[in-house]
Amino acid sequence: MFVGFCYSGMATVRLSWQLFRKPAASGPDATIDNLISVANVASGQALRDAVNGAGWPVTDDVVVVGDAANRDLAQIYQSASYLLYPRRLWLAFDLSAASARARHLIVIGRPSGLSESAGRPISSGLRLVDVN
Repeated sequence: MFVGFCYSGMATVRLSWQLFRKPAASGPDATIDNLISVANVASGQALRDAVNGAGWPVTDDVVVVGDAANRDLAQIYQSASYLLYPRRLWLAFDLSAASARARHLIVIGRPSGLSESAGRPISSGLRLVDVN
């Protein structure tokens, strides 16, 4: 029993050390930056700046499109919805359905039917595409 108490005490110290080793993220987008990082985006502000730099009006709808097998797609969609408010964002798994819904696409990954050079890459996992 004594060994169990010693082990649990050492485990608590070790996990506490790991938890407090790095300073907590701070700033207005600290939590969302962590969530959007699964798409290899540097920060939420980088996504905002890219969308604003692309000239997408806040009144236009945007579709987040990606492979349905991507388990991070919903997280990226929800994070982008928060970051790009008041734009309305939609989620689609098919490129043709997405392009029929809106002129502006946030493409996650590499869906079939889209050339490698299409759009503006924001990161290795995300790019902005304008549909004419």
